[in-house]
Amino acid sequence: MEAANTGPSEGAMPPTPPPSPRFEVTLAYQDLPTAIHARQFLNHVLDHCQLTSDFNLTLWKLGMFHLPEIRAEGVLAACRATLILLSLRGDIGLEINTEYWLREWIDRRQFDECALAVLIDCDLQRLDSVGNTLFRLQDLTRDSQVRLFVGFVPTPPSMPASAWKPESDNTETIIAPPEKFPPPPDVAREGGIND
Repeated sequence: MEAANTGPSEGAMPPTPPPSPRFEVTLAYQDLPTAIHARQFLNHVLDHCQLTSDFNLTLWKLGMFHLPEIRAEGVLAACRATLILLSLRGDIGLEINTEYWLREWIDRRQFDECALAVLIDCDLQRLDSVGNTLFRLQDLTRDSQVRLFVGFVPTPPSMPASAWKPESDNTETIIAPPEKFPPPPDVAREGGIND
């Protein structure tokens, strides 16, 4: 009786391992600054976890979720994702269409554990709006397998008009010279409430 050869034969290639699953990320943002902050955050996380070549990213502008078909596509993309990155402005709060999108996604993912990372651009002047947003997010995720993580991005000081740069080379900036206006007429002041 001959023994069966179970090892690889000479010249034969070992079987290739199955491809590793890609890390799916859905990034939903309100405007250009929130998109930029979220992308910078995501780059930092991916570099730290050494996943830079093994992820797939889908982007969604929250302002488009008022259209049911786009919101439905956004829900499907979020259901495939392991990480949902939601980037918000602190002065707006959680818009109703964004809340619908989150609720539909959470309802579909009932038993699948995943992460919702929320970045909020804020300053100390909008803490009431930010607090309301946090309460809504906690309420949405409380009874689910969604792990909620929140980070804050400080709002940069507004740039003076002279420091503003166009977004592309196809944009031209024209600064009009200040016009000479005649001085305002002298008006006799009558007493007011505080006078």
